[in-house]
Amino acid sequence: MTHLQSLNLKPIIQHNKIFRAIMPQIKPPQKLGFLLSFATLINRLALGTFIALIGIQKFQLGLSVFYDEKFTPLVPEWLPPYLAKSFGYSLPFIEVLMGACLVFGFFTRTAAALITLTLIAILIALTQKLGYTALETETLPFHYNYILATLAFLLLIIGPGPASIDHVLFKRKNKKSPSSTDDENDDDFSFE
Repeated sequence: MTHLQSLNLKPIIQHNKIFRAIMPQIKPPQKLGFLLSFATLINRLALGTFIALIGIQKFQLGLSVFYDEKFTPLVPEWLPPYLAKSFGYSLPFIEVLMGACLVFGFFTRTAAALITLTLIAILIALTQKLGYTALETETLPFHYNYILATLAFLLLIIGPGPASIDHVLFKRKNKKSPSSTDDENDDDFSFE
């Protein structure tokens, strides 16, 4: 038992009306049910749609035009040209495919992992050329890819939620013994 655990602040927090007003009783993730499922769905749909549309815009622009005018100026000097070229030309395909996977909840964690890594790679290139904000102009505090990368990482951790193809295909069969209780299985939560 750590020192903080031995303090037992629960009675103090329960009797402090100000604390209760500011911080309502927060339930652990496995107890949130519908709310967490709905929030996961909304975030998965928003991120997937946004990423897929970014890829579609690159196709509409033309792969050669995108690579020559948009991608090449941001390539770090230390990156070998063959890696830059393969990444630059595959980026629209990755974005459309992984965005669609997120929208439908199909291989969600794999798609979220690839999107996270892709966004981090793009942010590395942007920050080396443009500074830590990764912006050409100071209209925003920082580049939106920072937020997208954290959202993709969140989906990687929590999974697709029940409104997904993954949930239907890979649903775990929870076979509880008659003597087990919900409290015994609280550490085994998954939203898939």
